[in-house]
Amino acid sequence: MKTKLMLLCCLLAGCGDKDMVTIYKGDPGKDGSNGSDGQDGANGHSLVSQYLETTELECDEAGGSRLDIYIDMDDSLTPSEEDLYSNSLVVCNGSNGNNGSNGNNGENGHDGIAGPPGSSGPPGLNGNPGHDGQPGPQGEPGTPGAPGSNGQNGQNGHNANVTPKNVSSVCSSITSSYDALVKNNTVELYNGSGLGTCSGQKVFVLTSSASTFWLSATDLAVFVDPSGLRILNYGSN
Repeated sequence: MKTKLMLLCCLLAGCGDKDMVTIYKGDPGKDGSNGSDGQDGANGHSLVSQYLETTELECDEAGGSRLDIYIDMDDSLTPSEEDLYSNSLVVCNGSNGNNGSNGNNGENGHDGIAGPPGSSGPPGLNGNPGHDGQPGPQGEPGTPGAPGSNGQNGQNGHNANVTPKNVSSVCSSITSSYDALVKNNTVELYNGSGLGTCSGQKVFVLTSSASTFWLSATDLAVFVDPSGLRILNYGSN
């Protein structure tokens, strides 16, 4: 239409190079009436999905995850056999990277503020007695004491006699009340009745450091090194 209008103007005006042509546009036409509404579309279906582990064909040994997406044809809002498969998103795990280098040691932190003292606990059980400690160093000599007064004269001593006893590893009677035998360079003394069986209670062991034992008020057993025995008898005047 525009081309025909231009041609008509040229014919009327002679289409000279120096002639001016004025073109007048007509008024816009009226709007047409609205068309009728189209038919309503069918109801759509939601999308549902589920996570699964990937297969070896999808990812390598590192594994991964697969998100399967379905069209929820039965509108159950969960994946089911009647749903229509749509697509999958596969994400494979990356391989482990190289170990990083050790970082520098951090600076030592400051000491925290001391907390309040805790409440006293119940008394503990008594501990076992400790072992004897090592002997301490010898102390300095004490100041000499004042001289004591002379004591009274003692009573005259009684006559005494010495009786050697041959004891051995075989038990023997040494008095009417004691038996004795030699064991490991010592002399063991037993309560007995003069039978020499050493079946009574062991009462003492004579050694070089524990060399005497009173058998009675007048009889003193004396150890004779290495394993002998003598009995000193203190009689009357």
